[in-house]
Amino acid sequence: MKDQRAAETFFVAVGIGAVKQGNFSPFMPNGELGVMKGAAIIFFAYSGFARITLISEEVKNPRKIIPLAIILAFGISTVIYMLVSFTAIGLVGYEGLAVSGSPLADAARSESNNAAFLISIGTLTATLSVLLTTLLGLSRVYFAMARNRTFLSSL
Repeated sequence: MKDQRAAETFFVAVGIGAVKQGNFSPFMPNGELGVMKGAAIIFFAYSGFARITLISEEVKNPRKIIPLAIILAFGISTVIYMLVSFTAIGLVGYEGLAVSGSPLADAARSESNNAAFLISIGTLTATLSVLLTTLLGLSRVYFAMARNRTFLSSL
């Protein structure tokens, strides 16, 4: 997740100065239903925060630290998602993002090909880090199931 946040922070830093006000008019082109559809899609981006609980055995004072970590990660990620969305829409508009297979890279490309390349590398690195945290979480779950002797009974 750290790599993803670094790529997103770089994207905002490079692009926020080139945001075009005209790309925000109309403000909600698809109305309230469009906002709800967008919220439903972004909901899945927040599903990974539960993975934090999978490492609670390795944390000192988990009753205090784990909820704090989830709340902080949720808040920081929300602010970063909002800044990235604002920057991307401001650079290319919602129409350009809607038809793109790689919206952030295309938005960065509108400013610089080098920035688009770095965003693409950051995105790939972030994807790998998500896979690693998934493996970490799975290994902790399997370990706990084996320790409780429930692993073999679930097969």
